Amino acid sequence: MYGSASAGEIKKQTLDQDDIDGVTHLYTCPNLQSRIEGTTDEYDFIQDAYDNTASMETMQIQATLFIENLLIDINKSVYLKAGYDCDYLNNILLTTLVGNMTITNGTLTIQSGMLELQ
Repeated sequence: MYGSASAGEIKKQTLDQDDIDGVTHLYTCPNLQSRIEGTTDEYDFIQDAYDNTASMETMQIQATLFIENLLIDINKSVYLKAGYDCDYLNNILLTTLVGNMTITNGTLTIQSGMLELQ
């Protein structure tokens, strides 16, 4: 990748395969993608993390794409921190949920990070 380009430069606007491979390696986590904060309990889906979170606990969600429907249907208050890196150290990236989020009981509070619903 190039750090700069001259006005009108078009050669540098396309990523080569090694650029794509590098970004994929940096931002694709080899482990599970959500967890309950303060535990080692990790899950593949946001729904699984929610189902296993006790009231007043916090779910941490990695910056990745989730394709699922999320049903908030248990009488409990849960917190969500989205956009984490692979090690759950920084939540400065975007988590995307493609699907529906339905809240029929309880509460879900997004505390930090960015969660995009599509």
